[in-house]
Amino acid sequence: LANGANNRVLTATSAYGMNAESNFTYNGTQVDIAGTTDGVLNLDTTDSRGAFIRFGQGGSYHNMIGCADGLVAGPDKEDLGLRAADNMVFCTNGANERLRIDSSGKISTPLGTTTRIGVADRTSGTGAGGSLCVTAGSARGSGQNSGDLILASGRGNNSASAGAIKFGYNNGANGTSLDQEWLRITNNGDLLLGNHGSRIFDDSSGTNVVVDIYGGTTAGKRGILALGGRSGSDDADLGTIQFLNENNNNATSSTHVQSKLVAEIEAKSQTTTNNASANSGSNLVFRVKPENGALFTALYLNSVGTLFMGKTSQSSGTAGVELYQDGPNFMTRSAGGGTVLGLNDST
Repeated sequence: LANGANNRVLTATSAYGMNAESNFTYNGTQVDIAGTTDGVLNLDTTDSRGAFIRFGQGGSYHNMIGCADGLVAGPDKEDLGLRAADNMVFCTNGANERLRIDSSGKISTPLGTTTRIGVADRTSGTGAGGSLCVTAGSARGSGQNSGDLILASGRGNNSASAGAIKFGYNNGANGTSLDQEWLRITNNGDLLLGNHGSRIFDDSSGTNVVVDIYGGTTAGKRGILALGGRSGSDDADLGTIQFLNENNNNATSSTHVQSKLVAEIEAKSQTTTNNASANSGSNLVFRVKPENGALFTALYLNSVGTLFMGKTSQSSGTAGVELYQDGPNFMTRSAGGGTVLGLNDST
């Protein structure tokens, strides 16, 4: 026997020789293994599922780590598996909990801490960069149902105010704030686009829902609301702004007397060639709804600047007003009377 000392584990050195390993000890309670190279502890098995380690107490095993094939159905032995009977808790800088996956699969961080989750490419030069894709629902082709992507801000307790959801740019130096804000959804549902400034709209009560498009602090920049459509046909819908009274009863028909839709502004395409030269124009339509009546066209501004009130084209037999940029202008008294008052700037 060589190197005999307390607690050393014995290994065979020959048919008759034994060595007490100084780097492998067991004192009845604790096993210590020390090495002088990497790969100090190697676990191997002839089982096709691969090796893993069980951790437990009093003969009951609660947690496991190793080749995933032996821990859960689905993955293979080349996957790393972590299996816990209850929660998974991750700590850094000592016993400081940073992240937890509970037994139901929810991921959380300790209350009161500032959380930073980042995906970054720490390399530099051409092509360096990283992207983060967050997808809800099943993988494509799995035959499972779709899922919702839920982004939520918390408030901690019932007396605290709910937070906002913010989108923007961060330079990576501090993962807890934005260097530039692009979009914010406030805790009362307002949508603020751009690096918005103070509220200047009429919402002093804070009970309205607001969409604010802010151009920023640079002179000449402005907020733009763009509504786009695509059509080669004449009189096709290009963009619509609608106004609704949710207290009305009908949500399916714009011509119903109880329709929730009570007004709209709509852009219609204007083309005589099915837009063959990709140069179509647009007419602008203003529709309103009277009480106990259906939505109708009250104002119609065509592509050459002619304004029709109560009609959409020139017609002496239709009640309304026709205002032309270069005259004459007509006011029709009634649909059936045929009486017309004309104003002609050339006479």
